[in-house]
Amino acid sequence: MVSFCFAYITDGKNDDFLKLGIQSIHEACIEDYEIVIIGDSKILDDKVRVIKFDESMKSGWITRKKNLVAQISTKEILVIMHDYFALTPEWSSNHIALQSKNDWDVAVTSILNPDGSRYRDWLLWPFSHKFLRIPFIYTLGNLLPYHVKDLTDFMYINGSLMIVKREYLAKNPLDERRSWGEGEDVEWSIRLRKSWKLDFFHGLTISSLKQKDTAFRLIDPLSLKFIRIYANISRNFSKDGRYNLEIPY
Repeated sequence: MVSFCFAYITDGKNDDFLKLGIQSIHEACIEDYEIVIIGDSKILDDKVRVIKFDESMKSGWITRKKNLVAQISTKEILVIMHDYFALTPEWSSNHIALQSKNDWDVAVTSILNPDGSRYRDWLLWPFSHKFLRIPFIYTLGNLLPYHVKDLTDFMYINGSLMIVKREYLAKNPLDERRSWGEGEDVEWSIRLRKSWKLDFFHGLTISSLKQKDTAFRLIDPLSLKFIRIYANISRNFSKDGRYNLEIPY
């Protein structure tokens, strides 16, 4: 039986959203799970563990909070979320998919805004490549169709929702020199994406309880074809390790 740690990262200012998120987890009928809050929350729930965090140590030290989850939890799968996310009812019947399909390190599900729009879920990030740092690339769109699974080495994980196996995060922690807003999720993704086992799981939607930006739009078919051609060229160049077209983030 698969076990889950649902970990909320908070600064203590979103307890109303946290209560709704916690309720959604309790209602998901998952047999083996725990709920952890990292941060200064005033939530009182005997089924929730609150780990106080000294915010004065470093402003926005979100990388430390996320790495702590892998250190304090014994559960197999970590669902690390910002404090405005909730599970949808479909988790009740579909969460078992994360166990039945075991060949993954990092998982992605759809993230939907209150208006039904996608929020930074299955994401392309080619901008760290030398020959893609040109203005028109930034107009291509970042959101990939959910069925596209041949570009995982050009993608990144939105740090507001990380579904990752505990052992994998323990071995590959986030860079704690970075804080919130300093691209910690992009750096982590670029560092690992050539070797990670990344997969998308249908039927496990996460709801954002507040409307988030929709600046990232769906990539069009022609742009997707261009990125695939470039991806194949880049992989061929870097096969022997002498030519790396990617710039460290």
